[in-house]
Amino acid sequence: MVLVKAKIVTPSNYDELVSALNNSKSPIVIFDLHGGHHENGGGVICLKDEVVSVYDLIEEARIPAIVVLSSCDTGPIDRNHFSTANGFLYGGAKTVLASALPILSKEASTFIYRLMLRLQEYLPIIINRERKSLRWSSFISGMIRRTYYTEFIDYLIKENLATPDKKTHLNFLCGMQVDPLQEDFHSKIKSLLSKEINLDIDEIQRILDEDFVLPECLKYLQFGSPEQVIIGSPHQIKMQANEH
Repeated sequence: MVLVKAKIVTPSNYDELVSALNNSKSPIVIFDLHGGHHENGGGVICLKDEVVSVYDLIEEARIPAIVVLSSCDTGPIDRNHFSTANGFLYGGAKTVLASALPILSKEASTFIYRLMLRLQEYLPIIINRERKSLRWSSFISGMIRRTYYTEFIDYLIKENLATPDKKTHLNFLCGMQVDPLQEDFHSKIKSLLSKEINLDIDEIQRILDEDFVLPECLKYLQFGSPEQVIIGSPHQIKMQANEH
């Protein structure tokens, strides 16, 4: 049985951040803080007492295989290649999840909560119960896919096209189409939503095309080689060990 544990640290300055990274053996680190990218410089992350360039950090700190950046402009589309995401890749990370645009704090917090929940609840189902290994790229893309529909449901509620009491049920219906991923899942989800909230499918499609254009979850991009990061099933690892 795999149990996911999280340790929360709040370094105030560069030295404390270096110490926290070097004292950790975790394969993943999540940065939940402010970030930025200077117009004529590189990417930075903002601690309580200090603004830190990752390109300074990587010379002294242990960088884990997986880095998640819940911070604005860590992989920006309108800046140079000296981004925070590329800095962590240069420092040894195999993959970095970063933001291409500024992100909203509430949705970013929900995103990180969902990531932790998926690690704790979904991951053991795949690698323990189903005895399958899982690519990190699939793990993250699946989470973004689910978040997309959650944010769409929230939008429908905000626009008074769905009632708040239906949110859990609608999320469940959408989740059943994406975990595991069903064939033609998007069309099926539109049909389910149309039936549940009594809204024409064509109107749902119009909202998706014209109003719900850039939800927060689509601001996150995977950098590096997420497809090469494999979370191994203990069963498969044992079987391979026995074969050798």
